[in-house]
Amino acid sequence: MTADYKLDRFCFYIFIVDIFFLPLFPYFSVSLSLPFMLYWFLKRGCRVKVFREYKYFPLIVVLMFISTLISVVYPVETSYGTTFITTFKRLVQFVTSFWYFFFFKYYFETYRVSINKVYFYSIIYIVIFAFFYFLNREAYASIKILVNPVDNHTRRALGHEIIYRFNFLWADPNNVAYAVGTLLLTFLSEEQEKYFSKMLAVVLVIFILFCTMSIG
Repeated sequence: MTADYKLDRFCFYIFIVDIFFLPLFPYFSVSLSLPFMLYWFLKRGCRVKVFREYKYFPLIVVLMFISTLISVVYPVETSYGTTFITTFKRLVQFVTSFWYFFFFKYYFETYRVSINKVYFYSIIYIVIFAFFYFLNREAYASIKILVNPVDNHTRRALGHEIIYRFNFLWADPNNVAYAVGTLLLTFLSEEQEKYFSKMLAVVLVIFILFCTMSIG
């Protein structure tokens, strides 16, 4: 077992656990595993340069950076109250999202692994939180804001400004709906057997979607 393989595998499982089961960084909406991703790219990032998608990445970064700079001179009526700091955070979020994409593309194409069980267990994990939310929204929101202080949706709900929609350990309830929908479709398409697990996953995801109240 080579050192490169050990690093790849270690980072892979760190990223899987983080993305599927852990909350976001408390003061900035990025994954907790981001420092490991930065380290991997410094050590092994050259491996992703052969991908066709990567050839467009520098151009995408330049365009996003230009867009971020343009936000400084936006007229007030089109800025929607978004500060430059917030816009810069979005730039960082998008860039790091591409890092995760390139890493997983590299890993799955290099090692040919299956994470069907992770898809199923993550649905089980999310529905447990959804059940607690269903039993007592206010209590769930009070605990959730401690876990993720930058969660503006929960903060506004606690201030009785909006109806509190289930947003798991994340910030946007719509993202939860999109994620579990994608998890379900991927699990159903990849899993060739375990029909009971498939039906159970469908029922659980429907419950989660109702809790998110997401039109999307």
